[in-house]
Amino acid sequence: MFTASGNVSQRYKKAHASANRATLDKFGGKIAKAVNKIKVPNDELLGSHTKQGVIKVSSRVPKKLRPAIAYHEKVEHGLMT
Repeated sequence: MFTASGNVSQRYKKAHASANRATLDKFGGKIAKAVNKIKVPNDELLGSHTKQGVIKVSSRVPKKLRPAIAYHEKVEHGLMT
């Protein structure tokens, strides 16, 4: 679904893969395919979870797909803490 790129830890890779599975289970394959088709510059993330606990979703993500990105970030953060 989403890809983890760059120099990342094994712990993050496992959390990312689990978040992908959870997002796929909750939102289905159709949403997953739509998220994969979103084009953003290489240095921009679709979503992030700040240290203050705020989930940010890029404005480049269509509104109907934002809940899926936010859910992915929430699950991923929960597994990383």
